[in-house]
Amino acid sequence: MAIIQIQAGGRPMTVDVPDFAMESTQQDIRSIMSDMQSALTGMRTMTQQGDQQIASAIRDGNRQAEKDTAGQKIRDSKLAQGIGNATAMGMTQALAKPGMMTGLMKSLGLGSMATAFGMVMGVSKELSSTFSFAGSVGVSFAGDIVKTGERLANVGLQLDQFGDLIAQNTSMMYELGGSVEDGSQKFIDIMEGMEQSAKPFGYFGLAADEMGQFLSEELEIRRKIMDSEQLRLYIQNDLNDAMIRNFVEQEKMAKITGQNVRERIRAQMEAKENPIMQAAMATMSASQLESVNAVFGNLGFKGPVADELRKAMIQEIAAPGMGFVGNNVASLIAQDDSGNLRRLFDLGVAGVRDNLSTQEINNNMGDTLQAFRRSQVGQRERLSRQAIAGNTEAGQLLSLMQNLNEIEGTTQENRDKLNTEEMKERQKQVDVMRALTFRLNVQEATQANLALRTIMKIGGVDATGMMEGVTSFVDGMTNTFANEKVKALFEGFGTIIGMTTVQPLFNAIRGEGSGIEFAYLAGLLGQAGGLSPMITTPLMLPQQGYALGAGANQFLMSAYGDYTEERQVEGAPPGTTERVFNYDKFIQDKGMSLMDGTPDFFNKMTQAFANAFSRQPQTD
Repeated sequence: MAIIQIQAGGRPMTVDVPDFAMESTQQDIRSIMSDMQSALTGMRTMTQQGDQQIASAIRDGNRQAEKDTAGQKIRDSKLAQGIGNATAMGMTQALAKPGMMTGLMKSLGLGSMATAFGMVMGVSKELSSTFSFAGSVGVSFAGDIVKTGERLANVGLQLDQFGDLIAQNTSMMYELGGSVEDGSQKFIDIMEGMEQSAKPFGYFGLAADEMGQFLSEELEIRRKIMDSEQLRLYIQNDLNDAMIRNFVEQEKMAKITGQNVRERIRAQMEAKENPIMQAAMATMSASQLESVNAVFGNLGFKGPVADELRKAMIQEIAAPGMGFVGNNVASLIAQDDSGNLRRLFDLGVAGVRDNLSTQEINNNMGDTLQAFRRSQVGQRERLSRQAIAGNTEAGQLLSLMQNLNEIEGTTQENRDKLNTEEMKERQKQVDVMRALTFRLNVQEATQANLALRTIMKIGGVDATGMMEGVTSFVDGMTNTFANEKVKALFEGFGTIIGMTTVQPLFNAIRGEGSGIEFAYLAGLLGQAGGLSPMITTPLMLPQQGYALGAGANQFLMSAYGDYTEERQVEGAPPGTTERVFNYDKFIQDKGMSLMDGTPDFFNKMTQAFANAFSRQPQTD
């Protein structure tokens, strides 16, 4: 230790300073570093002066190290500057993330390349994922994914959405075209027709993927209840009109009852997806199938009562006399003094069996639900008492009664109001405004397809060319990163970074820190506190120099393991050995070959390692 005086607040202050922090020690360190720099400069001078022996080796390897004008331009380029400014920490941080190559390019100053590379890689991953599934079911997007994307864009769908529809409905797609490939293209045809049919109605406020989902579900149900020829004729002659009529009618009922049209359509689908219902539907006429939609659309209210009624109606329609088997509808009906629940059940079954019109079914069932909603006070009190006493069915009926919306007048009277010229004109305005959702889907899908075209041209001629290029690049980079020399280089980086970041801290906490490590930490704290570099730099320099040497040693030991050997640890008991690098033998064997073809090798390596601690770590 040494005692020195410094000026603090205008007054002299006596402080104890470790020997390694003294100016004389720092001068010694500077002298060592200067000698290192002089050695490197000497090597560069020998190369520049054209030492005959080195020049001969370079010529023999056909790798001349002439520093011509072109070479100077390269060194002065933004790429070279980016490489020079990149820290080992920044490069390592970039490589540790999923988008490693994009991050690495940014760390090297290749912003535009990183952006383009990121877009190409992103699209490639999406296409690879899409084709992974598509290929498993025989879908190639008609051999032209861009053209298919354009067709989908016209109906507001993107490739990933279309892929989901195919994944969920492979059997239906196969049935449509005799193969999933042809069927998927046929589905686009059907979707195009549906888009045109729904356009005057503002697409019923549906998003494109919603419409595609409803359409695919309807086709799947039809596939199960029709043979191939019936399905073909139905699609050709009836599908669009039948779906539009159903949407129009359900939308009217939604307005009358205050329900959501999606809930009514979903209630229909839940009934028609039942295997027992599908068995019954297979023998029904087209008008009866529309009656089915009307009946079960009225059970769009949520809760166990709707679920039990749906199950009972399906069973009774499919097998008369079996309606109350395996459900609680009989108990629910017994709890309803008004008789409306039984009436609702009978109306639903009769609506399908007697092939009533959708309007008649909706009017009858709508009025019956309203009558149940308006049950007398006496019934409400009785159900409340029974629910309190633990009667589950009474509680369920009471919940339904409270949750139904009460409407004024009959269902037909409210329907007549919707049919006035004034209301029709209002509806036209609503249709114009609500069509925006679907049209925005079309715009977004069109933009996505346009971007796909652009990115494909960035990455290659077409999708295949781009994917082949990306695959080759990925394989090349994988091989590069698997190279032992590259692994060794990054191990060297890791050693340097560790010794100039967390290792001194860990050692200090464990009480195992060396003097130069404590000095380094003090320098870091001083930097954080805003102390002058004239104070902090001398404190940090010894550890940085030590880290540089350790990093270089790690690189050489990992990259050239043949030159490592076991040696006795000086001052340790006999038999205590350590693995060290034989620098003498390495220089003797490899010194010339390292410079052969890489005249700036030592300069570059020195700079690369120095960069590990010369600047703050890069962050995104």
